[in-house]
Amino acid sequence: MNSYCLRCGRARLPREWSCPCGGSVYGDALRNQEGAQAPSVLRGLLGQVTLLPPGGVMLLYGPRGSGKSTVALQGFERPAVVTTEMGADLVLAYAKRLGVSCAIAAEPAFDEEAGWRWPHGWADADGVVVDSVTVGEPLALFEAAAAWGRAAGLAVICVSQVTVKGEARGGSQLAHKADVVVRLVPDAGARELVVEKSRFGPQGSMRFRLGDDGPHRAGAFYFTVTGDYPAYRLDPYPWTGSEVWEAVERGELDRAPDPPVACAARRSALYGGWVEPPDIEDRRAFAERHGVTFWRLA
Repeated sequence: MNSYCLRCGRARLPREWSCPCGGSVYGDALRNQEGAQAPSVLRGLLGQVTLLPPGGVMLLYGPRGSGKSTVALQGFERPAVVTTEMGADLVLAYAKRLGVSCAIAAEPAFDEEAGWRWPHGWADADGVVVDSVTVGEPLALFEAAAAWGRAAGLAVICVSQVTVKGEARGGSQLAHKADVVVRLVPDAGARELVVEKSRFGPQGSMRFRLGDDGPHRAGAFYFTVTGDYPAYRLDPYPWTGSEVWEAVERGELDRAPDPPVACAARRSALYGGWVEPPDIEDRRAFAERHGVTFWRLA
């Protein structure tokens, strides 16, 4: 198992005694079954739903038009983008509209003898996005991207289209070899990120809408922690008109804090008040791990 710089989270390279960031202490910081935190480098929506350390590989898949490229590009602050879907200039222009500054955007080259060759100029990248691996032999491209990421000490997001059955193109081997598998599901005008596999933490999901600054944009939504342990998710709902808002208007509750806030309580006519689930502390920990304050209504 790799060791990581405990200052910046970058994977330690062979025969390396200090990190380029100036750190000199390495350790095994991967998340274990007891919940130790991984040095995740993900940002944006993906960073709020799962973990991915340097050297880790994610498979992100979903139907055409579901927003895979948008979510993947926003997963890093300065990604190196390998594109097989559109030209490099279009990728740079699109990333700029998203507020993402790419270290490089290029098309991969394939050599009959050497296999896939990767572009230069990614030294200052903080992650790799391959959009997509569904060209030629998907597994070969996926494995080449994973090897490149490990050699460079960078996390990799490989985007994949889906088959008519809704499965990731390239077969089950892609999911087997990936450290993290995330499915993007369109849902009645919204989207849902579903973590189907993770070697670095619990599985879960989160709903969001493209075009927002993020699902936790202040003033946009409150959240309810739903699902069963450990596969919780954050479901957003409008503040105005919600049962919590109505309770505040009736004077049954003090005014709630500003979003982002999550809760797991429900008003019950049977019990004549607010009822909290028995796993309230697990739900609170899940919300706060994803940057959302947990508000106990009772």
